[in-house]
Amino acid sequence: MRPKALVVSSLLLVLLGCSWVLFHGQAVTESQRGRPGDNTNRTPPPTKDTANFISFGIHPNSCPLEAYVADPLGRKVGTDPIAKKKYAEIPRSAEGGSVGGGNPGDKYLDIIGAINGDYFVTVVGTGKLTSKYALEIYSENDRNEEVEILIKNINIGQHVVNKYILHYDSKDMKNTLLTGGFDGGGQRPRDVNKFLTYANPSDSQTDLPAGTATFPLMIFYGNNAITSTFKASLNGVDITNLFSPTAGNHETVNLPLSAGRNVLSLSTDGNLPSRIATDTDRLVFIVK
Repeated sequence: MRPKALVVSSLLLVLLGCSWVLFHGQAVTESQRGRPGDNTNRTPPPTKDTANFISFGIHPNSCPLEAYVADPLGRKVGTDPIAKKKYAEIPRSAEGGSVGGGNPGDKYLDIIGAINGDYFVTVVGTGKLTSKYALEIYSENDRNEEVEILIKNINIGQHVVNKYILHYDSKDMKNTLLTGGFDGGGQRPRDVNKFLTYANPSDSQTDLPAGTATFPLMIFYGNNAITSTFKASLNGVDITNLFSPTAGNHETVNLPLSAGRNVLSLSTDGNLPSRIATDTDRLVFIVK
């Protein structure tokens, strides 16, 4: 559970249907986290004396889901429904849900005293229906510098796995950013593979049930990507016009699929300190 009373050092994010509203400088207690639309619904980040802090909020529209986070040392907090395990390995971390009449499907994973490095976030759909969720990440350092990340309308369904990486840097919060958890492989992982990353799919091959007509590809474009060079083809047919690549941004593109094997090829150039390199990925979708 979270501390009984926490003070917002900067802002409060509250889910109002598909809209998000900012509330500044309010003191809230855990028991006050109410229903969506109530400006006391979201327990805020802790006070400065808890130093570096990261809060992961996952807000499903309807389809149930679970989530867990692995810190830079490999320690985990949260629930993995595939492995059927609950984790509480990170000191001063907590997994919680909504209380006081809020959305019962909300998940909160909080890490107090966060260390610098990459945090691996996994969200798994556990319901039978396809739905959407919002991912809210709030991070702060001991100087009250903060980074807020919000992505809405993310597709989720039964057994669908979305993966993200949050790079947290308390020394320079401008370097704190979210990317896809799957880099596509093939190139140098520390830089070239970061030009294009994916939250969905989470592997190079995805098996889909018969009758699947589209796939929601969630793609992240790295800050150093030269997106004017971006290209995409599906089964040899150019589909670059389906994408709107922008460096440092992300989007979801609904790929048209046919029965059998579908091969998606993507590439973009990007800037390294001393040269330009190319990130090329090949993703396969099998519709049974």
